[in-house]
Amino acid sequence: MKVYKAKSRVHCGLLNESGLFDRVDGGIGFTLDDPSFEFSLTKPGTGIEFSCHVSKDLIKSIEACFNSMEHEIGRALPGINVIKSIPIHIGLGSKTAILGTIVRSVFERLNKPLSDQQLCELSGRGGTSGIGINSFQSEGFLWDMGKPLREKSGFSPSSLSVPKRLNSCVTLSANWLKCVHLRFDEIGISGKDESDFFQKNCPIPEQEAMTSLALVSGSLVPSILERDEILLNYSLGQLQNLGLKKREWEIQGNNTKLFRSYWKSLNSDFALCLSSVGPTVFVITSKPDVVLSMVGDYEGSPVHICVSDIV
Repeated sequence: MKVYKAKSRVHCGLLNESGLFDRVDGGIGFTLDDPSFEFSLTKPGTGIEFSCHVSKDLIKSIEACFNSMEHEIGRALPGINVIKSIPIHIGLGSKTAILGTIVRSVFERLNKPLSDQQLCELSGRGGTSGIGINSFQSEGFLWDMGKPLREKSGFSPSSLSVPKRLNSCVTLSANWLKCVHLRFDEIGISGKDESDFFQKNCPIPEQEAMTSLALVSGSLVPSILERDEILLNYSLGQLQNLGLKKREWEIQGNNTKLFRSYWKSLNSDFALCLSSVGPTVFVITSKPDVVLSMVGDYEGSPVHICVSDIV
């Protein structure tokens, strides 16, 4: 039995929520080998099975995706058995990962071509950030180029945006780095709360978008190409105080904010980053043991902590 793996990702931030250059969205992130969803494809007509705990929200999304594929293809699909799950709405792009990988695997099993537009439409993802929808078919560091402003009616999260196509994306190998990711609060915002957050905070001032884009092209990308970890962390640290990311930090739970205050007090070269709208925070480093020791000195205990390869 072949087991399919849907990789997670950390999302470093949306770069252009101002409409600068008549474009919108775009972002950067890293693909991770762990945690991940795992599922298998079974005999046609067997439907969807869950051999592990899966949230009601995700079950509904998987069923909707399955029904959309069945309508698109016009025949009975292979069954799906989800055998390993991870939480959703924690900032790791888990829903995007599982839905996108299910679509691709079913089309591969049926030997049917899959266009980028079909992938976006059937999974219902990729309408804002292209990091998650690209992460299961790309590796390492991803720089999503965003989309023309005319293709989107306003500022909104991926779950509430209708994708017309897959965003262009630049990828770079970053396998010399690890990602230490953890969280101190159980779950982040989603649904209407996330939509309201976008409506309240967008558009972002153009100067902040300009600075974010300049940091990525002039500092972050060179740091990965040149394996300059100090410059990498400087770049990621600066991005925490700009654009939508600055405002995402403001809505975190008290436990997450307290840990950030502790991290700032260390005056460390390791940048503590917020993934998506949280509550997962992370550090990109070639020295995960040092980062783990620093986390261990904190008086509070994280809900989750993991060291992942960037793959």
